[in-house]
Amino acid sequence: MGEGKIMSNFWPGFYAGFTIILISGFGDKLFFLNMLYASINKFSQAFWVSLAISEIMNLLNISLGHILKRYISMDILEYIAIIVFLSFGLWLIIKGLVLKPKRMDIIYKEESRLLIDSQKKINNNENDEDNNYKNIEIKEGNNDEDNAIGVFDSWWKYFIAYFLASVGDKSQLATILLTTKYNFIPVFNGTAIGILVLVLIAMIFGKTMTGLLNNKQISIICGVFFLLYALIFFVDKKLAKYLNIKIN
Repeated sequence: MGEGKIMSNFWPGFYAGFTIILISGFGDKLFFLNMLYASINKFSQAFWVSLAISEIMNLLNISLGHILKRYISMDILEYIAIIVFLSFGLWLIIKGLVLKPKRMDIIYKEESRLLIDSQKKINNNENDEDNNYKNIEIKEGNNDEDNAIGVFDSWWKYFIAYFLASVGDKSQLATILLTTKYNFIPVFNGTAIGILVLVLIAMIFGKTMTGLLNNKQISIICGVFFLLYALIFFVDKKLAKYLNIKIN
């Protein structure tokens, strides 16, 4: 009986973590960053480095959500979660409706160029006198993946780029907020597997899938899921309040 109760409490948090990572993470900067890193390194190296860094950031996000539960009441956190999910959902749907359709593979090339430029600036600032990347120039018609060689040539440079890209990301905020509602372990397991699937998609099927989808579709689908989680939080809160009143 006790085991059944544990499992019934486990799966909602697991599914929530898995779906929110998979849906909100597809087509964002971190997804493109994984694609870029995989394109310039051996698959085995790129996969394990990307997965390890992604999971480290995921653990930090979940830990932050767990800490918030200790210092802020659940009522306040649930209202914050509802407002954030609702805001994200409406914003993404409205954004999707007004956007001009653009294939995700084209956006990937644009984002890759921006990532490479920003990383080059960081490298230049670190050592202006001995700039190892001064001969790397982005010319018309050059492949962005070729330009990335030397820019993400070590895991720690990739980690810095990943960390900066993840700060304030919708996936990060969603993970933190889910941890305030569900237990640590199910959310971590769900998000961990979601990240694993997402990294595999980015590295194996990234170019194919981004060629089939456009920004409008991704934005609207992601927005609908955020609205769904806002509704789940709202309904659960009302139901818990109703049951508490009925029991009393």
